[in-house]
Amino acid sequence: MFVTTADGNGADTALQNDSQSGGTSTVVAGGFGNVPFRRSDDSRQKMLLVRFDISTLDSSSFADAVLRFDYNHNRLRTMRVYALAEDFDNWDESTTSYSNAPGILQPDQGGSAYDSAGNNFLDATELFFPGAPTPERPNPFQIGTIQLEDTRGLPGGRGVLISNPAALDLEPVLSADTNGLVSFLLFQDGSDTSQTGDIATKENAALLEPMLGVLPQTLIPEPTTALLAAIGLFGLGVRRR
Repeated sequence: MFVTTADGNGADTALQNDSQSGGTSTVVAGGFGNVPFRRSDDSRQKMLLVRFDISTLDSSSFADAVLRFDYNHNRLRTMRVYALAEDFDNWDESTTSYSNAPGILQPDQGGSAYDSAGNNFLDATELFFPGAPTPERPNPFQIGTIQLEDTRGLPGGRGVLISNPAALDLEPVLSADTNGLVSFLLFQDGSDTSQTGDIATKENAALLEPMLGVLPQTLIPEPTTALLAAIGLFGLGVRRR
């Protein structure tokens, strides 16, 4: 059983703080069919903010729940995933931008200046706390990671991004919920000069919107060689720990 950002009170958007384009901190991307992601510290920061209405999900599915996105990107990269604290789930995608988004540390609170794309941008007071850090999850507020694949060789240059419960355990966030809503912030783990990637939203009529839950096999593509290699390396790292 799964839900999408198009179900109930779901939502999806991007948050941008870009020193090279100017003025992006107030850009509202809630109506975009594809929302961008990129990280180049001191230059460009583009991240994803998605919300799912989980009021219809059975709690028995939480342990095996995954995130699914239609996306494109030109590198093998890691996406860091954070969840918003429950009091901050009710944001409006039609008005939310980097300059007012929950979970973002604004300049007047000590965060990076607008249009600077600095590395100090998370407001820990508005993030879900999953517990003490572990070797697999060294950041105390990070709930996990998702591995990005280079999609340039795939049909249409697009791929399907599905989280691995071993690297992104969603059960603590889903089980702690009491208002039927969960929101996630996603951004690249490291700064680089690779081109901007994007994820399809519920406003995209040609592609599937973001999903959360236990997916039917028809929504899970066969893994490519590159993805299998990445998963193998992750598994090796876990075994070594």
